[in-house]
Amino acid sequence: MGRDKALLQVDGESLLARQVRLLRAAGATEVLLSQSPDRPRPKSALPPDVRLIWDDPTANAAGPLGVLATVIAAATSDWVAVSAVDLPALTVEWWRSLLRRTSPGVGVVGQRPDGDFEPLAAVYPRIALGAIRQQLASGNRALQHLITAGIAAGWIQVWPIPTDQLPLLRNWNCPTD
Repeated sequence: MGRDKALLQVDGESLLARQVRLLRAAGATEVLLSQSPDRPRPKSALPPDVRLIWDDPTANAAGPLGVLATVIAAATSDWVAVSAVDLPALTVEWWRSLLRRTSPGVGVVGQRPDGDFEPLAAVYPRIALGAIRQQLASGNRALQHLITAGIAAGWIQVWPIPTDQLPLLRNWNCPTD
């Protein structure tokens, strides 16, 4: 993208501020922002009442799975909604749909018609942290593998994403997006 996607504007609001607003409107009581220490954002870019979590360099090197471990470890809630910042079309209703499908100790992830999961627009239970750490220790950083393991272990369930919801998951990866 050539710049920090979180600070890109959509309808006069940064992508970061938009995701925080959506999560809060859906019922989030705690909002954590994972940030790499080698790419800090200006404090003025952070929405109010967001708890900043600095990525551990080793977690950051492990990609999104390592960051997920850092965030879940820092969270105080039983569930953690994980949102990639570059999904500008997500809605409050998306998050409410996921939250309605959670149950004690069980999170939810959407699954596309092609079988792929949406691990960066999902709700994880805190109990997933042990499995995430085990997977990281094995050297496997694939989020798709984590979801498959979570389904087998019973701490995550799948929600087949309705076709009309797929446009909500289009991310911004290049300036033409």
